[in-house]
Amino acid sequence: MRSGRLTADELTKLRTDARAQLFRKSDEKTRSDELKARYPEVEFDQQIIEPTWIRALFFDGWVAPEATRRMLDASPYYSSPTLGPAWRVAWMGWQLSDDQYEEVVARIEKQFKDREVTVLGELLHVFGLMLGFSDVGVIKKSRAKVTAECKSYIDDLKKTGRSPGVYATTL
Repeated sequence: MRSGRLTADELTKLRTDARAQLFRKSDEKTRSDELKARYPEVEFDQQIIEPTWIRALFFDGWVAPEATRRMLDASPYYSSPTLGPAWRVAWMGWQLSDDQYEEVVARIEKQFKDREVTVLGELLHVFGLMLGFSDVGVIKKSRAKVTAECKSYIDDLKKTGRSPGVYATTL
């Protein structure tokens, strides 16, 4: 920015340009390509801080503390391992104490029993966690029993019209 190699608009567009690169012809070079070549260690499409925030800091000289906290809290690198959906907390279980882990397992079991999770991706995480809990003995159910309960979960969602999608029916 200080050397004049990057404008405010270019900075803001870096994230979308990285995705658009997938659809360009290989011989087309953009400003984003030049920046990636100059700074290969930076993953411009994997940002913890939003480009608009970085733009405000570098080009306008101000920072919004509440926006900073929100972005850092949402990042898997800085968020507390005990915050967020139960499946995500359990997924990061190695960061938890035994008591915290047992508590989150109980939350997932309750959500599973009450059929609370209906988003396909989250549901697949929950199913995987339940199978993992069975494998390591955190829950007292066999893998076959958990698999049957997962199939029943999907059937129950279909009956109530809350089906997460066709991919889940292949379990």
